[in-house]
Amino acid sequence: MQAAQALGDTDTKFDEFLRHLLPVVEQGRRVIVFTFSRPVVAYLHCRLAEHVRVDVLYEKFSPRTKDIVDLIGHL
Repeated sequence: MQAAQALGDTDTKFDEFLRHLLPVVEQGRRVIVFTFSRPVVAYLHCRLAEHVRVDVLYEKFSPRTKDIVDLIGHL
């Protein structure tokens, strides 16, 4: 528990993501990030907006649509 508390607001996965994202954006390229998790969308929107322009699109997916997206992801 002490180790977790010592991290505070540190998010090493986000930091690593941002480290790879910024050079791409600085080249004038656009990036699309997909997730089915609305809490993740909210978190990323908040954190990324400090560094880059962020647009958020929401779409309700039926269970069938999610199955198709999952299948495409495995190709």
